[in-house]
Amino acid sequence: MSRIIARRVLEELVAQGVRQFCVCAGARNIELIAPLLADGVPVRVWHFFEERSAAFFAVGRMMVEEEPVAVVTTSGTAAAELLPAMIEAHYQGLPLVAVTADRPPGYRGSGAPQAIEQVGIFSAYSQRSVDVVSEVVAQNCLEGWDGHGPWHLNVCQGEPEAGDDGPMAWSPRSWETRRDAVEWDAGFVRDRGGLVVLLGDLTASERVGLADFLRRLGAPVAAEAGSGLRENPEIAELVLRGGDHSLRRLDVRKVLRIGGVPSWRFWRDLESRPEIAVFSLCRTGYPGLARFSHWAPLPDFSAVVISKGTPIQPAAIVFPGAFPRSECGFVRALSESIPKGSRVFLGNSLSIREWNIAATFADRGLRCCAARGANGIDGQVATFFGAGADDSESWLVCGDLTALYDLSAPWIVDQLPPARRRIVVINNGGGKIFARLPALRAFPESTRRAVENAHGRSFEAWAAMWGMDYLRVTDPGQLGLPPIGTTAVIEIVPDPGESEAFWEAWERT
Repeated sequence: MSRIIARRVLEELVAQGVRQFCVCAGARNIELIAPLLADGVPVRVWHFFEERSAAFFAVGRMMVEEEPVAVVTTSGTAAAELLPAMIEAHYQGLPLVAVTADRPPGYRGSGAPQAIEQVGIFSAYSQRSVDVVSEVVAQNCLEGWDGHGPWHLNVCQGEPEAGDDGPMAWSPRSWETRRDAVEWDAGFVRDRGGLVVLLGDLTASERVGLADFLRRLGAPVAAEAGSGLRENPEIAELVLRGGDHSLRRLDVRKVLRIGGVPSWRFWRDLESRPEIAVFSLCRTGYPGLARFSHWAPLPDFSAVVISKGTPIQPAAIVFPGAFPRSECGFVRALSESIPKGSRVFLGNSLSIREWNIAATFADRGLRCCAARGANGIDGQVATFFGAGADDSESWLVCGDLTALYDLSAPWIVDQLPPARRRIVVINNGGGKIFARLPALRAFPESTRRAVENAHGRSFEAWAAMWGMDYLRVTDPGQLGLPPIGTTAVIEIVPDPGESEAFWEAWERT
């Protein structure tokens, strides 16, 4: 019976449009995996030895493909390893399906090997947790799923059964991005006095018609790199080039946020500024603020009727270019040297802020993205590999702690199509984003080092472990050196004195 249940679950997933499976094999889930590996099966299978990387890789695939991905695990703590990625998918509104094998229900509460309480393990971070205990339940296991967030199928399995039931009844269906047709009343922005637009992370389909809408709106725009519009020439005259500095210089009376929750400090400060009206257009329905604000689903911007406004010219901000070996100096150099058209994945969270501030605004066709659903730094390397799996050139820009969180992620590299992949680790010896917190500076040096997780590690041995080439960079001029292979780690070691001087100069701009 367990083999039949497993087959029905797989048939239902494919029938609902799942085309990619990240599998973490074990004895408990072999009947969920074997059918996927048969000849002629219309799915793509990725193999992982550990579940956490598998799930974050799936997040990356969904961010780019805008299609569901299933992660198949064995029972016990293997299921628990999916929780961080399920949280990320929840806050991004991504269709991640966790398929966890489980022992039969009679084992629950017994303390038997690999028998934990898996039903509901993802709590609020799954739209539903279906306990698949029969063929009837398996045939209806995705009923009610709207594709706007994660789903959990807990498939109860006995001991693996021998035998072959023949080819499966695959009924493939193409996935359609499940966005309802939304008509948005643009009354909030008809009076454009004091209006500013904040662009968060957006998928390719969500950006359709948006640049033209913004151009007609004519309001200043603070664009995150992940919006895909930061360097768009159609709205170049509207884009604020100084981030929070530029926002503070504006007489802001209302904010239109489009896409994911912004990383700007200005956004967080809106919590204590109720006099500024906020309207969010987003995929998930999360307002991103604890205070009162309005929200609506993302509309078809090409269909939003709005008169053309007079463009408001943002104030010019001069980038302090005298510190090339500072962190931001390296980020500027990277943005200018990464080949045109590359995928660029920005790992949370200082990397995103520094790219937004320092990267060139020249239109180089870089396809930037970031996983900012829960703002965590775990799983970023695996998510990068998922997002760039089919790209000919992809770059990850992340901090040292972010890389240390995800040392097993390169496992998947041997399964990826041949391409140039670059993992850029800006190694400043710890979590320096905390060093810039005014409150932390009042504490003793020992406390500051503990909060920053200060260290002296290098990433050369990590690169060697996974067969990746390695380049240590201490000067931006070294970024153009060619002798690194298909997949490589580029460890940037910035000058701490120049980094501190840059931030002092930046605060004076």
